[in-house]
Amino acid sequence: MNSVNPANASNTGKIEDINLGPADSLQLMFVKLQLVMSAECKVQAERCMNQIRNIQAEQEQAAIMIELAQRFKVSEHKPSREMTEWMGERNMKPVDNDTREAWDVTIRTLANYQESIGSQQQTLMTFLQDFMGQYSSYLQGASAAIGEARSTLGSLIRA
Repeated sequence: MNSVNPANASNTGKIEDINLGPADSLQLMFVKLQLVMSAECKVQAERCMNQIRNIQAEQEQAAIMIELAQRFKVSEHKPSREMTEWMGERNMKPVDNDTREAWDVTIRTLANYQESIGSQQQTLMTFLQDFMGQYSSYLQGASAAIGEARSTLGSLIRA
């Protein structure tokens, strides 16, 4: 599982590299900047959601492996090839013998793995919440600037 880093989700790099297009006024430039920043937050939020979905699928697989391990412990069987491969892909050592004690160690290892990916999911959900808040804030900023510009233009027209 990849480490949690929402900064990898950035499309734009530096703010200086963003082309806002022609702007006749400072207010228009501010609106465009707010919209660009809201779009960036939306992209990052979508990437966080995709990572969360992947982690949820991984948690389901871990739960299945824990259930299998508990069944194998009761019957004192060796792990299935599928379990051995799955654990190996995640750098976990599968059961080396079929004793109950060895299965207890494997079950604890799987539970610890499931807990660690659950922590990653919680961290990503925090980032997602932050990106959604920023997205909303940037859109509200753009909307407020448009409203102010409209009010200014209305005052100029009446004058």
